[in-house]
Amino acid sequence: MIKSIIKKIKNKYFSYSQFKKNVLVLLSGTLISQIINFLLAPILSRLYTPEQFGNLALFISITAILSLISTGQYELAITLPKEKKDSVNI
Repeated sequence: MIKSIIKKIKNKYFSYSQFKKNVLVLLSGTLISQIINFLLAPILSRLYTPEQFGNLALFISITAILSLISTGQYELAITLPKEKKDSVNI
């Protein structure tokens, strides 16, 4: 009886559907990148001044916008629906 209850709980909450797997991949990638940033922050703050960090942020934001416009990849921001009736809502 207990095994069947545990199996039901396991299947309900811990089943790995494709959606849960994709969400887990996105979350783990973001978590790892944040941990790397957190661990490197003390080292980088000793090497560079806050003004240099500001210049870097400005440079990255400008180049990201220009590269997006110049390559014409702004259409990737809009996902195309699979069905015709869903495209009307977009």
